[in-house]
Amino acid sequence: MIRPLLESARVSNLPTVWTNVLVGTAAVGHAGDADSVALLRPLLVATLAVSLFYTGGMLLNDAVDADWDREHKPDRPIPRGKLSRRFATWAAAATIVGGVLTPLLIGLVHPGNRVPFFTTAAWLIILIVAYDLLHKKSAWTSLLMGACRGTVYLFAASIAMGSGDPAGAGATDALAALVRVTEAAITPARAILFYIVLVTLAARREDIAGARLGRIWGFLLPLPYLIAAIAYRPDRLLWTIFVAAAFVGWTFRNARVASQGRIPQAVAGWLAGICLADATLLMLLDRLDLAAIAVGCWLLTIILQRTVPGT
Repeated sequence: MIRPLLESARVSNLPTVWTNVLVGTAAVGHAGDADSVALLRPLLVATLAVSLFYTGGMLLNDAVDADWDREHKPDRPIPRGKLSRRFATWAAAATIVGGVLTPLLIGLVHPGNRVPFFTTAAWLIILIVAYDLLHKKSAWTSLLMGACRGTVYLFAASIAMGSGDPAGAGATDALAALVRVTEAAITPARAILFYIVLVTLAARREDIAGARLGRIWGFLLPLPYLIAAIAYRPDRLLWTIFVAAAFVGWTFRNARVASQGRIPQAVAGWLAGICLADATLLMLLDRLDLAAIAVGCWLLTIILQRTVPGT
């Protein structure tokens, strides 16, 4: 039961959402809303909450796709009879609810960040459910997946924002709080939205026999994050290019794999590359400690993908 559950939840990609949380939290500190020590607790709580959201979204995806998988992907846990559709659905609901309740029960939702927290949490749930229900119907739903990942940065930022002042602000400042969260995390949110859209469009071809992707993908995929990196450090262009070299090189490496027809492997590699993209942004946010953790998450993702498929 455990192994099929891990496969359905695609736990090998969990470290990629952890690094999203690192960036969303660091962005708040960079904006001056909290110090590093105060951000540690919300960082850990946001990581747990986002992990629950991610797990729930993946389980719901398999539950919704069960009929399609029986015909096209019979090796998935539900078609194999290793996991029931009913259990996957209830587990998805429980983990998604857990993603909302965790920060609330631990006491990290204060008056000053209540509106940003509930707004981003609601958007995250809506986007997860909408994507899972609609993604087989149109390629345009890749925008929903990209928006899911972008909202993770905002969600993490919303938890971190109130950490420096538990008393928070009054209700009249609710809109201002939401604006501050958006301003802090919108740069990486935009970057990952377009990055995930491109990766999702590539993934739609992985089940087509003989399909290949041109190496142009190696140029397209880094662009959103390169633009974000330059936005953080427009005054240090050479340093930005140097810092982004590992991420760009990894992206090109997987583009070469995709051009050979091994699209699932390339998609898994691009997903792991999210950690390197986040490490790039963290270095530009002067958080070398968190950047090192993000690189570790990249290595962990690659290792886990050898045991549990990432797509």
